[in-house]
Amino acid sequence: MYLWHGTNVRSALSIAQNDFRIDLAGSSTGTMYGLGAYFAEHCTKADEYASDEPGGYYDEVYALLLCRVCLGKFYYTKVRDTEAGSHVRSGSFDSTVGDRLTSADTFREFVLYNSDAIYPEYVVLYTRVFASDPPSKVARLTADLYHLQLPVYWANCHKDPAREPFHDQFLVAQYTVLLLQELATACFKGKTGTVEIVRAKRVENSVTWQKYVAYKKKLQQQMQGLAVDRPERPFLTARDLDSTHGGEILTFSFLNSRDSTEECVSITNLEEPLNEHLLWHGTSKEAAEKIAESDFKIPVGKDMKHAARFGNGAYLAEDLEKSLTYAEPTSDGNRVVLLCRTLCGDFYYTESHTEINAAQKREAQSKHSVLANPLGQGPREFIVPSSDQVYPEFILELKVTDWEPPPPAPTASKSKAMVRGLQGLGFRV
Repeated sequence: MYLWHGTNVRSALSIAQNDFRIDLAGSSTGTMYGLGAYFAEHCTKADEYASDEPGGYYDEVYALLLCRVCLGKFYYTKVRDTEAGSHVRSGSFDSTVGDRLTSADTFREFVLYNSDAIYPEYVVLYTRVFASDPPSKVARLTADLYHLQLPVYWANCHKDPAREPFHDQFLVAQYTVLLLQELATACFKGKTGTVEIVRAKRVENSVTWQKYVAYKKKLQQQMQGLAVDRPERPFLTARDLDSTHGGEILTFSFLNSRDSTEECVSITNLEEPLNEHLLWHGTSKEAAEKIAESDFKIPVGKDMKHAARFGNGAYLAEDLEKSLTYAEPTSDGNRVVLLCRTLCGDFYYTESHTEINAAQKREAQSKHSVLANPLGQGPREFIVPSSDQVYPEFILELKVTDWEPPPPAPTASKSKAMVRGLQGLGFRV
C-alpha cells in the first residue's frame, strides 16, 4: 500500500538517494511504538512530523514522502507501546499498527522496522497555507517554478552546500553516455570526421554551483525590471538576433526535439528566458580538471597576455567542432571538452569578423554576454565575462576520427581604427 512519511527536505532527498535509516528513527520525533519508520494514511498526520529549515534555503518548505510499504502481518495496538518492535524482532509480526483513531479519535500510525519493506516513490515539497493568510501569499508562492538548492540528480542533492562543501566527480551511467553521444553527434558540424565519447564524468562542485545560482538570481531580478518595457521577451534570444540561419542554438534544438531526455541532460533544467544553455568548451585535459575543481579563471587587465577575437571572457560554442579546435590532444590522441551550463542573459550581438572591443561595447550597453556570429556565417561563439555565468557540468573525453580541423579564420586587415582600438586596450600593435 501507499503511505505518507513526514520529514524535512534534506532528509527526504537523502532517503530517496540512500534509503531509510532505521537506526536514526525517533531522533527528532519520538518513538511511541519503538524505533522504526513511521507512516500515516492521512497526509495531515504525516505533516505533524514534517519540518522546515528556518532561516535556511528551505525556510517554510516541508517534505512528505509517498512510499510503497509492505506491512505483512502487523501487530495491532490501541495504546502506546514502546516495545512494539520486539514483537517484530521475535518473528511473530512484520510491522505495527497503532490505532489512535479508535482510542483517541486522532489517526492510525503504521510502523516498519526494516527498510527493505519500504520504497520511497515520491518526494512532495510543499508550504503551509493557513486560512488567515492573504491571497497575495498564495499568488507569490505559485508564481514561479520552484528550484531545489542543488540539482535533484546529484548524489549530494540533500546536503547544505554552505555547511558541507563538496567537490565530487562521477562516471555517468551508460544510458546518459548514449544521450550525450547523440548530443555530441548532433552538434558536430565538421565536414569530415566523427566523434565518440570514451569517458564521461559529471561534476558536483558546491562552491562553483552556489556562485552560478547567485548569478542566476541576479539575472532574474534584472529580467523582471526589463519586463516592464519588453513584457513579451525581456532578453532577446539567439533566434531573434540571427533569424537568417534559423538561429536556434544547436544543443537546445537537439534536446527540444526529443520526446524524453535524461534529467541531467535536459532543457527542463534550464531557464530559456534567461538564455541559459548547454554549451561546449574545448581545452586540455589538465585544464578541464582544474576548471572542474576551482572554476574558470578569466584574466583581466594586465593579466591578459593577448587580445581575444571578441574581447575578454570565457569562450563557448554550440558547434562541437569549434570547441574541438581549442582542445589539446591527450597523450593517446583524444580531446577533452566541457559541457557547461551557461547563463548568457541579454546578448550583445555582433556579425563583425573580429571585434576585440566587444566586451567594452557589451558593458556599455549593460549586456551580459557576447554572441559573435562572424560575417553572419558562424560558427557562433558565446563569450561570458564572469566565471559565475558558467557551470562545468560534464567532462567528456572524445575520440575524434578522420577529422581535419578547419583552417583558422582569415585574418582581417588591421585598419587604423582597429590599431587604435588595440593600443587603447593596452596591446602592442
